[in-house]
Amino acid sequence: MKKIFAFLVLIFALSSCFWAEDSDWLTNYSENPAFSIKLPTAWENITSEKDNIVPTPRSGQIELISRAKAETNHFLNNLLILSEDVKQGSSLTDYINSMNFNAKNDYFEYSEIKSKDFVFSDGTISKINIFSARYNDSTPRLNFLQTVNICPNSKAYFITLAVDNTITDTSRYENMLSSFNCKK
Repeated sequence: MKKIFAFLVLIFALSSCFWAEDSDWLTNYSENPAFSIKLPTAWENITSEKDNIVPTPRSGQIELISRAKAETNHFLNNLLILSEDVKQGSSLTDYINSMNFNAKNDYFEYSEIKSKDFVFSDGTISKINIFSARYNDSTPRLNFLQTVNICPNSKAYFITLAVDNTITDTSRYENMLSSFNCKK
């Protein structure tokens, strides 16, 4: 009986640690004047000056880069948010289609996992594309989550999250991305 009780206490303690991590793993990032988003507490934000690792994007402007401090299979999970001015007459659907087209052409060995409707915390309905690919021919295969939102400041925000390809349940990362909120 004591062994069963000890086992139950151990299971409870471990499950408490698991659920505490899951509910406390995000913290609010609101330093950008145009948006806020919840980021993992164990991640760090990167600036273009840090380690000289941030390349210049082909188009748009880097708004935020954040990455894990700890590697998963020799990879640092990371988030990139790019912005660009909304082109006259363009809709969110236009940007979603552009995002899909660019992903299929910009990544090596692109393989769609799923594409579905996606709702941001501010109620904006978009799409999220989840796919497996490589950055280039010398990088490992990763899983990517991509979505886009247009804020009232007439900017489109392209949000890309790259995670190790062993992560197959992306629901917690989808929840993280849905926390992107345009500031009024």
